Parts: sequence; C-alpha cells; structure tokens
Amino acid sequence: MPIFSGNSKATGTSSNRNLLFEPTVDAELSKAFPSLRRVIMKSVESNAVVPSLSATLEYLKISNSTSLPTSFYEAELDYFGKHMFDDKADGPGKPVTGKHHFEWKPA
Repeated sequence: MPIFSGNSKATGTSSNRNLLFEPTVDAELSKAFPSLRRVIMKSVESNAVVPSLSATLEYLKISNSTSLPTSFYEAELDYFGKHMFDDKADGPGKPVTGKHHFEWKPA
C-alpha cells in the first residue's frame, strides 16, 4: 500500500512531499507521541542515554508547534546588548525590536 494517499496537504510529486503531512503517518505519530514521551522520561530517570529518541521527540514538538523556542535566545540578546524582547502574551507581531527589557543585574 503506498504511503502517499492523495489526500495530503502537501503538493507536488511523491518524490518531494513531506511525510509528516500524510494523514496515515500523522495519525501514527499522534498515537505514538505520549508513549515516546514516557520512554524519554523513564530514560532520564534511569540515567540512560537515548539521543536519537530524545532528538525525535524534540523535532516532533517543534515541528508541530506554533510557538518556536526562542525565549532563551531573546534573553541572551537582551542581556548582552539591550536588544529588548517580545512577550508571548503580546501575540505575534512584526519583526522589529521588542517592547520589553529586563534589568538582569544592577547598573
């Protein structure tokens, strides 16, 4: 049975489609995601090294998120150069200098 169903959100030929947009693949990943999280948590608790599994979990979290993990990067920029940052509660905005600044250490 072919993986590409024809009901995909991806466009183009089967050689350049993204498998994550295929309904069958998406359904299987959604079903397996909680189990993958539990396996990673247990491996951390038992001090086991599972780099491929933990990288897969992080990739799936980022690729399915509407919010990129940029908070640490923005905090570094703010700390070292007063580049300011945006608060996620402000909602999405244009790519301009942020409105907020945190006083990291006394002047």
